[in-house]
Amino acid sequence: KTMMSKRQLVSKGFSYVSLADENTFALASTDLYGWLKNLSTPVVIDEAQRLPNLPLAIKEIVDNSTENSLQYVLTGSALINRNGLDGQDPLARRAQHFTMSPLTQCEITQNSRNIVDSLIESNPNLKYEKEISREEVYKIMAAGGFPEYQQSYDSYEAWEREKLVSNDILAVLGDTILPGERLDRSMAVSILNKLLCMPGGILNTSSIGQDLALDRRTIERYVSVFLRRFLINYLPNIKTAPNRQTFTRAKIHPVDTSLSIQTMISKGHNPLEDPVMYGNLLESFVVNQIM
Repeated sequence: KTMMSKRQLVSKGFSYVSLADENTFALASTDLYGWLKNLSTPVVIDEAQRLPNLPLAIKEIVDNSTENSLQYVLTGSALINRNGLDGQDPLARRAQHFTMSPLTQCEITQNSRNIVDSLIESNPNLKYEKEISREEVYKIMAAGGFPEYQQSYDSYEAWEREKLVSNDILAVLGDTILPGERLDRSMAVSILNKLLCMPGGILNTSSIGQDLALDRRTIERYVSVFLRRFLINYLPNIKTAPNRQTFTRAKIHPVDTSLSIQTMISKGHNPLEDPVMYGNLLESFVVNQIM
């Protein structure tokens, strides 16, 4: 997101600031409204999730502005706060929201076709007989869709890939991304590992809590943390009553299969040889291509 915003927007006249810079963060935290007013717009504000009150402050500025063009682009490594007005999104009807997911195979291979459109509009070719081996599919799933993992997959040793994913997960669970969100990183890693090792599994917070000697409500809180930090996705259970369709009994999928595979390997599993794990990974892989 940082590279894209710099290449696509800064080159077209946008200014750029990052709240990952501690001096910038301190200045904005001290006088948010004044800091915003002094920015040269249009502007990209990176790591915007670090300031929970930022959307509300931007609302006040935008509402008092006569500008009709795009003024602020907020990017974040976690979900940007949308609860500034008694639980309501302060930028409702004032902003568009986009999620940058890991690359799909269509994007990696630069195929302009959209897989969702193809599934709906195209007729299946019943004579198609090209085979792809189990090992080839596994390698694609292990490389995943994060550019760093995918492009450099063959240049890393197995232990390096495992270490790279582990370090990235720890960084995402650190306190710099969402400074005000308190969590026990050791506990978070234990819960996340459980989820990543059963991709596509139906969430059972009571069972996970029992395995880890934790309260069900603690598990639910950390699942929310993982969702906000873009580590997992969930598919609601359509049999659950609409008013309860949060992630109760939902299917939990890793945001990228590379996270699950390296976590499984770190726990001594061999997902290539285990048919259940392989099948679960394949399900999550398909979900990632569509979502």
